[in-house]
Amino acid sequence: MQLANGQRLNLSAATDKIVLADARLQNAGKALSYTLKEEENNTALTAMNSLQVPIGKDYRITLSDGTVVGMNAATTLQFPFKFSGSTREICIQGEAYLEVAKDARRPFVVHTQHGTVQVLGTAFNINDYDPAAMKLSLVNGAVCFKTKDKDVALKPGQQVVYDDQQHIRLQAFDEQEVLSWRQGKYYFYDASLQEILEVLPRWYGVQVMIDRPGLGEERFTGMMDRNKPLEAFLQALATTMKINYYVHKDILHLQ
Repeated sequence: MQLANGQRLNLSAATDKIVLADARLQNAGKALSYTLKEEENNTALTAMNSLQVPIGKDYRITLSDGTVVGMNAATTLQFPFKFSGSTREICIQGEAYLEVAKDARRPFVVHTQHGTVQVLGTAFNINDYDPAAMKLSLVNGAVCFKTKDKDVALKPGQQVVYDDQQHIRLQAFDEQEVLSWRQGKYYFYDASLQEILEVLPRWYGVQVMIDRPGLGEERFTGMMDRNKPLEAFLQALATTMKINYYVHKDILHLQ
């Protein structure tokens, strides 16, 4: 985590309790919470900090208002130790599941590279890894996805897909498929091999190259378990899809 003042903390190596000038952090396993040293007009508390989850990990943070943000691998969250003003605003790049604390007086706003999500109190998943597309999936409550010229209101069970051509698609989603990453699993149904392999760099830190033309478009249904070695998934993939794989110069090749 990089604090607003530039100080960097390695939460993987840090002790359970971290005492800062403005806050006390409780780093328990894969979860972070904090208490504040309340001071009037302390602008340091409202400045934006940056929390980065490394490849192959996931992490959870409880913000000052009680909102819980579960972060997938290779995800960055920008947040203040204390919200100020009439809104509660954070920034996310990657994937996260949010359980937003209710506060009718102060809407919760999530900024992404594609637009903003505004809520009062709800639970939703946001996948913003791909610069070309974003997926926002509402579990319960109500949210509104906003771009510079479009507003889309979602109901529970709906997902909005927004691409870099500014196309918006509203559809139903499968909770097991979308939220399985929280248990370290990735379910996919009739997904292209190219889509599946995009998870490997984030979960296992391995770069992938598809050598056979057209192989990336072949469809596959199955599950990837981050708690098991990558080799187990590759063997299942090879058996099911009749493909070969090898590693050369730290790059995984499929053919």
